[in-house]
Amino acid sequence: MSEQIIKIGNHELVHITEVRELRRQLAEANEYARKLSIKVTDQGVEIQRLKSELEIAAKISDVCKRQEVELQHSRDEMVKLQRKRDAGDLLFEELDDKTPEPNCSCFIFPPCSDCANHASSRYALDEWKEANK
Repeated sequence: MSEQIIKIGNHELVHITEVRELRRQLAEANEYARKLSIKVTDQGVEIQRLKSELEIAAKISDVCKRQEVELQHSRDEMVKLQRKRDAGDLLFEELDDKTPEPNCSCFIFPPCSDCANHASSRYALDEWKEANK
């Protein structure tokens, strides 16, 4: 960098840098600022993209949590249903053991004691068999 000395009036001297060198440095500074601006803009775009992806991920997470709750509820309902089936199977076996084979004599005097005493048990057993085919 070359310097020139300029006389101002009769007594004062001032050191200045050449204008060309200052312009070159200013151009370099402007180019550097432009590149930084581009980087900042690119980073801003990337931040917006990541923010959008994060929002989508949060929505997916919420959906997954709701589905997990629904799935747990379904599992609980299936366990309850299985318990009811198991209890029904036990009741069926007990009722089946206590209900004698039909010995209807309604043709003599309806309703016969066999039908009067066991018709509802036989009906319940038939319904259970039909429902659990």
